[in-house]
Amino acid sequence: MTEEENCQMWDFVVVVVTWNVKALVQGCLDSLFDDRSAPSFKAVVVDNASSDGTAAWVTQNYPAVDTISNGLNLGFSAANNQAISKYRGQARYFVLLNPDTLVQPDALRRMLCFLNSHPEAGIVGGKVVKPDGALDWPCKRSFQTPEVFFCRALALDRLFPWSGDSGDIT
Repeated sequence: MTEEENCQMWDFVVVVVTWNVKALVQGCLDSLFDDRSAPSFKAVVVDNASSDGTAAWVTQNYPAVDTISNGLNLGFSAANNQAISKYRGQARYFVLLNPDTLVQPDALRRMLCFLNSHPEAGIVGGKVVKPDGALDWPCKRSFQTPEVFFCRALALDRLFPWSGDSGDIT
C-alpha cells in the first residue's frame, strides 16, 4: 500500500473472501467497479489458500484491488476479521461480500445514504436477490419476538412480505 493510500479515508472497504472461486470473483469485482455512482471504496480480496490461482489472477487482472494471500484456509470469519483489522481506521464502513455476489448499480450509494441518516445502525444487510429476481428468503431475518412467531405461524410474513408489521426487516 502506498503512503497516499494509507492516508486515504474511503467510505467503504469492500472485503471479498475467496477459496478456489476464480471463476466467480470476476463477476463480483466487475459489479463493484462498473458502478459509476459508487462512493469511494477500497476493494480487498482475502484468499484462503486457493489452489486454482485465484489470488494471482486477481492481482494480475485487478491492480486496484489489494490482495491478502493466506497460506491456510482460515475460514470466512477469520479472513474477514483479518482484512478489517488491517484496514481499520481507513474507511467509515466495511462491506463483507461472498465472491458470488453481484452488487447492483447504486447499491453502495444507497447503503451509504442509509448509514449516514441512521448513525444508530451498527450493522446493515443488503437485500439478496436470486438470479430470477426473487427475494432470497434466508437473507430476510428479523428479531425473534412473539409477534414474529405469530405472523410466521399464520404465514402473514409470506402474504405481506413488504409489511413491517410481519416483524421482518426489508
